[in-house]
Amino acid sequence: LGWSLATSFAGANWTLNPNVIGKSGASTQCAEFDNCNLNQLASQEDMISKVIDLSGTTNPQVFFDVAYIPYTGYFDSLEVRLANGCGGTFGSLVYKKGGVTLQTDSTGNMNACWAPTLGSHWRTDSASLAAFAGSAVRVMFRNINRYGNFLFLDNINIQSTSPVGITSILDSPRMFGLDPNPTS
Repeated sequence: LGWSLATSFAGANWTLNPNVIGKSGASTQCAEFDNCNLNQLASQEDMISKVIDLSGTTNPQVFFDVAYIPYTGYFDSLEVRLANGCGGTFGSLVYKKGGVTLQTDSTGNMNACWAPTLGSHWRTDSASLAAFAGSAVRVMFRNINRYGNFLFLDNINIQSTSPVGITSILDSPRMFGLDPNPTS
């Protein structure tokens, strides 16, 4: 879908897991980050969207499904940050959870690497993009490694009470999808 990746540690990045149990309880593909096997404390790994045009929107929000259980004693974090248009830094923090606040299953801490095996292991979270209504933005999901456990993201959607558009990148037409992307 055209996400770009950036990392502070060579060899570590978000990957596509083609076969994990999703929120519906059925097999799906999703983004995952392996914090369980990466002992690079405080390394930051980013998944960055293409430009999203929020002009004409009312109260835009990003919704996403997340699955995470901490490894006993090690607590990773997830941030969602925004940047204006094609340039600039991702200085606007709109979401941050880590450790037990990021945890999506009441099982508690694990003493092994973990992946969701039930739909109930997922939670839908959201963050307001209202401060950027009327402008073009990029959305960044940042994993902050604390040598904890796998982190999973799925069903990333931008929703508003009015339609959300996608701008072209680098003055050339490109296709970009946020799937699914309700516009009503």
